[in-house]
Amino acid sequence: MLIPAFRPDTLAVCLCADWCHLCRSYQAIWSQLREEWPQVAFRWVDIEDEAELLGGLEVEDFPVVLIVHLGEPRFFGTVMPNADTLRLLLRSVASRQPLRPDPALAALVAALLDETAAHLQRP
Repeated sequence: MLIPAFRPDTLAVCLCADWCHLCRSYQAIWSQLREEWPQVAFRWVDIEDEAELLGGLEVEDFPVVLIVHLGEPRFFGTVMPNADTLRLLLRSVASRQPLRPDPALAALVAALLDETAAHLQRP
């Protein structure tokens, strides 16, 4: 039986690098918020290990957070590794206007949503 594709209303993605000390400190916060926000799909992307996923998207500072709501990017930017900042972003996501992403960001969002849907369909 085919299961219809499921996409969560909100997807939170952190673009980081293993060598970045700020990213390493953010991992515990990210895990904590994953527990607090079970309705949000969280994804950690190491930009070196998963470079093909980023395509032409350039990441210059870390950590970078991407928040996608209802299939559209609502936030994309560098943040300090702070739980309250991420909570605020997640609380405000529905009221934020969609971004006008460049083609590289739009491609990343589409790939992440497809990946998330495929992952959630697995039994």
